[in-house]
Amino acid sequence: MLFFLAVWGLAIIFRPYKRAYKLLIIGANLVFYSFFGVTGLVVLVSDVLLNYGLLKILGRLKAKKKVLGVGVGLNLLLLSSYKYFNNLTGITGMEIIAPIGVSFFTFKIISVLIDSYRQKIQVNSLADYLAYVSFFPQISAGPIARFKEFAEDINQEEQGETENNNIGPRFWTLIISGWLKMYLIGSYLYEIVNQTINAPQSFGRVDLILGMMSLSFFIFANFSGYSDISEALAMALGFRTPKNFNNPYRAVGIRDFWQRWHMSLSTWLKDYLYIPMGGNRRGRAWKYCNLLVTMVVGGMWHGAEINFLVWGGLQGEMLMIDHFLHDTVWPKLRGVANWIKIAGRGGGWLITFGLINISWIIFYPKNMEASVTYFEYLIRPRENLVVLGSGGLLTILILAGILSVRGDKFEEIMAKTLTKAPGVVRYVVLVVIFYLIITFGPSNYVAPAAYFNF
Repeated sequence: MLFFLAVWGLAIIFRPYKRAYKLLIIGANLVFYSFFGVTGLVVLVSDVLLNYGLLKILGRLKAKKKVLGVGVGLNLLLLSSYKYFNNLTGITGMEIIAPIGVSFFTFKIISVLIDSYRQKIQVNSLADYLAYVSFFPQISAGPIARFKEFAEDINQEEQGETENNNIGPRFWTLIISGWLKMYLIGSYLYEIVNQTINAPQSFGRVDLILGMMSLSFFIFANFSGYSDISEALAMALGFRTPKNFNNPYRAVGIRDFWQRWHMSLSTWLKDYLYIPMGGNRRGRAWKYCNLLVTMVVGGMWHGAEINFLVWGGLQGEMLMIDHFLHDTVWPKLRGVANWIKIAGRGGGWLITFGLINISWIIFYPKNMEASVTYFEYLIRPRENLVVLGSGGLLTILILAGILSVRGDKFEEIMAKTLTKAPGVVRYVVLVVIFYLIITFGPSNYVAPAAYFNF
């Protein structure tokens, strides 16, 4: 927070001077990243310089496809080395520590290479490119922004009082939403999640169901809260951020879920993997195969552990089934009564939410053995002793549920309230809200950002 306030104070001064502002953003990015270690900073800067050189070669040579192949291959090699070396070799004392956010900035770099090859963008400035790849509100865990919009924002001559650089209701709404989800809800549920995941044998079936729901809402609150704060900080500095979450647990069907969850990653996988593989252009069978491959790669992107591969494969299979139903079954039911459609939609939501809950138990633990153990105790006949069924947990789960299905309404109400309130009243309201969040939040710890691991 202190770091951002310092950068933002300087940004107010230097924003009218485009070249100086670029240098400020680059300097802030590099200083921020150096907090995580100088080695990672060297890797990041070296990666940017190497790929900027490839972009220049890509723009001059005729054999563009070969240069693109080399560029994408080198970046995937770098990423996979950090992701898989330790797991595949198992050599003690030679473990590689991955730079924080390597998955996110590598995907940014690959998107620029491919878009340059497709002639959708032109990268003429190393400063723009370095600022984009290393942008500090996004480098730790996304969202995965696109170069075109970032370059437009950083090269804009004069912004004036616009939503993209004004500390106004939208900014405060995102900060409140982020703190509420990440600090209060996420930190409370993090303790419950660790208890149930690490020792499922100590709890009854009802508790394990509550633990599974706690995990689902923890991942949502933690990651979407981070995304809200990231968007707010970028907005204050004059940059647009792609929307990363859209009421994901309101989804009916897995296809709908992935159009609402981690949207910048879903869009990246669609644009740079699914569509280049053929998408749905070669018939349904190929479409289903492409969906499966895309989600398996998405699982592997998260890490080398077998549970990520299983999770990605499961998501791919569920997507295949969902698309098959939309292609062959649902069109034949268009003439059914409205009450049947409403009931079917409610059942579809319940099935979707249940499947997503189950999939997070595969995704989150450190290994598949822990996931299997959890499911064993979940289905094993035993006493349903309720340890976790406190009013506090149920209140937090209900609050998280509301934000995950109607977060847009919460943000709309909050923004309107702050917009209509007089200046003094607005700041009193903000102080009271933050006081309540801090008061009811944890006193001795804050849950770590889950996606920093990727």
